[in-house]
Amino acid sequence: MSDSLTNLILSLTPEDGSTIGNGAMMALLREQVPGLTDGDYAAARDALVDEGLLGRGPDSDGGRGGSIFRISGDDEGDADEGDQRNWRIWAVGMGCRVQAV
Repeated sequence: MSDSLTNLILSLTPEDGSTIGNGAMMALLREQVPGLTDGDYAAARDALVDEGLLGRGPDSDGGRGGSIFRISGDDEGDADEGDQRNWRIWAVGMGCRVQAV
């Protein structure tokens, strides 16, 4: 796994915290990295999850691959943004599908 792949995944993940399906992410990545394997993607994605930069959404789309979302590391936002982020993380943990509005 390379830093360039993890950087590319982060650059393609919505900044607003909304989810993107793993299949959709793979399609975007393969436009720029045609030889990308599922295993390479999974390793890079899992590393970003382990680092706390990405979260996993529920596999609520009938088993077609689940989703990921960006976890904001900005602790300088106002209380409302922090509350929204905490609710989003809680909701995803409870199996809810979270979308930006």
